[in-house]
Amino acid sequence: MNYTIKSFTKTKYDYFLVINVYNEGKRLHKFLTEIKKNKIFGVLIADSPSNDGSTKPEVLSNYNVDILMSMKERSDHTMTLLAVIDFLIKKNFKGIIIVDGNGKDSPKFTDDFILKLKNGYDYIQGSRYLKKGMAINTPITRNLLIKYFHAPLTSIACRKKFTDTTNGFRAISSKFLKENYNFILQQNLKYYEFYFYTCFLACRKKYKICEIPVKREYDKNFLVTKINSLNLYWQMLKPPLFQAIGIKYKIK
Repeated sequence: MNYTIKSFTKTKYDYFLVINVYNEGKRLHKFLTEIKKNKIFGVLIADSPSNDGSTKPEVLSNYNVDILMSMKERSDHTMTLLAVIDFLIKKNFKGIIIVDGNGKDSPKFTDDFILKLKNGYDYIQGSRYLKKGMAINTPITRNLLIKYFHAPLTSIACRKKFTDTTNGFRAISSKFLKENYNFILQQNLKYYEFYFYTCFLACRKKYKICEIPVKREYDKNFLVTKINSLNLYWQMLKPPLFQAIGIKYKIK
């Protein structure tokens, strides 16, 4: 894995909030300011890497960041997250909480994920649809895509009901990652496949899984999304579709 590590603290944590970013600018910084000072988790910025200056060490040192992991060349979500696991798996950690750095999510829900990890859950999916008022300004097309295509297909493939399968806010235990990391590497995953394959594998191998409510808020005046082409929509829909019909993804 081609990445570099910059540590801002020597504090050791059992859990890490992994913030996946690429040119998120002030949205990332706003998110970081919302993280409480007396946090019980490490903050790891997974940069794929940005070129807008938002993740320079001298900039991040002003925020509550513990580790900056920078890819040496442009990488997709899957490659960046696999690099994070490659780094953390050598350490004594208990779980990761993954979140996008685009400002749609609130870090206050991180403790809820950690509580579930402490209670023995291995895969925890955040959902904006479990409680009313948590899906704020979600575009109509995105709501339709999730509710009538992505979530049903994922539920069929995983043999477990999910309500919000495109939500990047989720947690994975170190137990699951250590037991399956090498096998996951062999799948040659790309784009957003890491998210959906780990969900699929955890469900089909009968790890302990649940959904928890989280808020996800879109800017009503400006749609922030990296999924802005037919190809990227296909890359998002392809994993659960292929999982559901069983033509690509494998179980150990």
